[in-house]
Amino acid sequence: MLNFVPDHYPTKNLLTKLLRNNIDNNEDYNYTYYTDGSLIEANSERCSMMCSIVQVKNEQIFAEFSCTLSLWPSTHHAEITAILAALLINPPEKYVTIYTDSLSLILHYDTLKSSDCHLTS
Repeated sequence: MLNFVPDHYPTKNLLTKLLRNNIDNNEDYNYTYYTDGSLIEANSERCSMMCSIVQVKNEQIFAEFSCTLSLWPSTHHAEITAILAALLINPPEKYVTIYTDSLSLILHYDTLKSSDCHLTS
């Protein structure tokens, strides 16, 4: 599970627990996540990035995950990391619905979807 994530990554254990939790509660066919990423105080010594996801099940919060990020500070980096974290903890071969406020990522996804790439939504 998540073997491609290096063992020294501090969030690997939490992501593995969230994935295991979803697999153990595998009665659902569609998983729903709300994602967000943020960048504060860009171009300063106090620059910080964070991403978070909230998994909702039966209109209740089922799981939450957040982490701080380093290197290449940008809102895009934070937003895409949140979406990738949601995809990482989603059980294989299950539908996923991701809600994001990142218009840029939505537009990029729509561009990929309308091209010859074999994406599904």
